[in-house]
Amino acid sequence: MWRPKFENLELGAFCELLCPDCPAWQERPPSPISTDLKSWLINLTDGNPWNHPGINQLLAELKTKKHFVALTTCGYNLADQERQLLLVDLVLLYVPAYSRERAVFQAGFNPLDRQISAIEHLQEINKKFAVLYPIDSETIEDLPDLYQKLNRPNSYLILLYNKRADLPLQRVDKKYLHYYGRRHNTLAYEYSGGGRQNCLDFARQLARPSLYNLWTMLKLFYKLYW
Repeated sequence: MWRPKFENLELGAFCELLCPDCPAWQERPPSPISTDLKSWLINLTDGNPWNHPGINQLLAELKTKKHFVALTTCGYNLADQERQLLLVDLVLLYVPAYSRERAVFQAGFNPLDRQISAIEHLQEINKKFAVLYPIDSETIEDLPDLYQKLNRPNSYLILLYNKRADLPLQRVDKKYLHYYGRRHNTLAYEYSGGGRQNCLDFARQLARPSLYNLWTMLKLFYKLYW
């Protein structure tokens, strides 16, 4: 039986972001976890995995079993995870808005400085990471500044465009999106998600077997590892 090469492990952890329609910022019991996984590439997602009480043991077991571990995080308190970061192969940093104006509109007064600090910290320690940035008619203007911030050998920018977004892109904005999607260290990922623009919705879309998802993963790995 064919098994996917990419698998999400949804931890149900608390997240410090206040993204619209996402329950992860509310107090909730973390999901029980199992390392009996068949896929080689495992993505830890659903909330901020650093807040899961079993994250240290989970990372150790996944690396013992030779999994490639990606971890999706909002980046809060990332500088306090130095030892744990050694067990993570790829950090997926979710940034719901890059400018302060967009941060207030998109993410409910999330302090943007903490996520910018996470970007700078990952660059400073030379950790391979990709920023997941949701795009709509409001955030499209932030692309030049964000691209310049991430135009580094160890970083990558994935522009998430949910075609069912509340603020869909117009034709001229779509051209702008694809212009930046073709730039060095950047790609545009378009999907029709069932939820709002958030990291878990993207992760579930990417885990579906398709040629488009395979191309996305190959391009990401090629840019970061070759």
